Amino acid sequence: MPGAVQPATVEAMATTEQQVEQAQRRARIVAAARDLAEEEGWRSVTMRRVAEKVRYSQPVIHGSFATTADVIRAVALEGFHDLTMAMRESRARLRLPRRQLAAATRAYLAFAAENPVVYEAMFGFDLGLSFASRSTPALEVEATYAELRGLVAQLPTVRPADV
Repeated sequence: MPGAVQPATVEAMATTEQQVEQAQRRARIVAAARDLAEEEGWRSVTMRRVAEKVRYSQPVIHGSFATTADVIRAVALEGFHDLTMAMRESRARLRLPRRQLAAATRAYLAFAAENPVVYEAMFGFDLGLSFASRSTPALEVEATYAELRGLVAQLPTVRPADV
């Protein structure tokens, strides 16, 4: 029958809709954790407090994140993404490597100053995130390291092996 939705299509649409809902739920949970940390510090961020803030039950929260550390890790990964984008944008119109590095450094420092809670999540906890390692678990972390390494490696007095 032309125009009829096939069962496989309905199933695919439902899966996509579920994935979108899951992504939105995760984003709300991460934002709530970040808000709590900004208001009261990371010690105040618990699964129960996050659940209260977003008005979800704890099982819903645990369906998206197994532990509080997983939520903090998600905040950190968003931070790495945002930091990488800020550094890239800061140097986009500059040609000289030293000026690019200076602009990226200013962007890095501004990010840290403007987002202390996120910066603390990125670098203040043992979340299993590492730079320049084959075991680097997240693309966001690797992208940030690659951005920094690429900037420094462009400088004439730095050999790639030194970075």
